[in-house]
Amino acid sequence: MSFEYTPREKLRVALASLLGVHLDPIGHGDLAVVCVWAAIYAVQLAAVLYALRHRKYPPIESCQPVLMALFYAAGVLWYVGDITSNELVHLDRRPLTNCMFVIVWMRSALGQNMLFALLVYRCILLWFAYRNKAALTRTALLSFAVLVLAAVLVPAIVSSFLPETKTVQYISGMDVCQFNATYKAAVVTLTWLSLGSLMAVSVLLNATLRCVHGEHRRMAAACVPLAVSAAFHTVIFFRKPMYPASFSWRVAVVSIDQASVLCAWWIIMGHA
Repeated sequence: MSFEYTPREKLRVALASLLGVHLDPIGHGDLAVVCVWAAIYAVQLAAVLYALRHRKYPPIESCQPVLMALFYAAGVLWYVGDITSNELVHLDRRPLTNCMFVIVWMRSALGQNMLFALLVYRCILLWFAYRNKAALTRTALLSFAVLVLAAVLVPAIVSSFLPETKTVQYISGMDVCQFNATYKAAVVTLTWLSLGSLMAVSVLLNATLRCVHGEHRRMAAACVPLAVSAAFHTVIFFRKPMYPASFSWRVAVVSIDQASVLCAWWIIMGHA
């Protein structure tokens, strides 16, 4: 994928200008940001593998390293969805021209909302563990896992069967994904419902439990960077809908999103 100022990119900039939009072309600055965050995630993988290898060590075991490895995987999908949906890379070939795949599935369903769901499930696991509900654990936790997974996947599945004009569609020439206004509001609402559920169960956990390794406090603390990221993205999403046209704004959105993911991971796992 080229990051040079190609004739195609010049045409895209010219088309945007005709529509009254100043478009910063995708270039080496975008490539640098993509590489920096890819390198950070590569380094982060070492910490994830270390936690998995030493998962029997009590402080690490209390952090549920397998679940946090899935958290890391969701963060990677969120990152890939972020750099594509926020136009740090060109959307001029399949599957990137499939906006439903890039934005709804990769960034939102399997990335951001899956990450929130994994933390909700972790709160549930902690509650059962400290309430000594061993007799209910296998059946109840499996049921909760199915419900949490359904809450993430069902909206994306339903969206996939709706016409693009009702959801999000690819605009050829401009190489952008255009949201239907109603669907845009629905996506943001679902994000806040997912995050709100996480914050609610975290508060409930802190109100009812005192965990040996302080897991209840760290779960609540991990919500803070994720809430900051969601709030920032929501404001920009509605107040400056053409933000990916600006290099500084698209970099800011992607960087804040990914910093929040890694910050939340280390808040939960760092003490171990």
